[in-house]
Amino acid sequence: MKVACSCSLALLIISCDSNTSQTQTSQTSSEATADNLELAVVNDFATQVIIPTYQQLATEADTLLTRVNTFVETPTAETLQAAQEAWIAARFPWEQGEAFAFGPADSFGYDADLDDWPVNETDVNAILNSNDELTPEYVV
Repeated sequence: MKVACSCSLALLIISCDSNTSQTQTSQTSSEATADNLELAVVNDFATQVIIPTYQQLATEADTLLTRVNTFVETPTAETLQAAQEAWIAARFPWEQGEAFAFGPADSFGYDADLDDWPVNETDVNAILNSNDELTPEYVV
């Protein structure tokens, strides 16, 4: 009788261990699938949204820099208009990038310097139309 009880107990323990092992394997497999899915979503978001947005921002920022430099070298109404339009064009991907504000905007603290909105156009025009010399010290 003792042998039968011991065998039954051993079979019960082995059976429980087997089910636990299968359950653990199933959970581990589910966790791995969930991790793979999360990785796929993050990868898609990065490659299809974040990177193209930052690439567009870099392109628009290059255009803005060129047009601002042109305005500085040749300050006319046309070069000012071109610089203003380039700023507006660069602003669009910048605002889109605010949705995932990490990377350069966060790491280098650019957001506070670039995201001054709305600009007081009256004050800016008054400064530009004044006889004051625009030096870095004056602007600060």
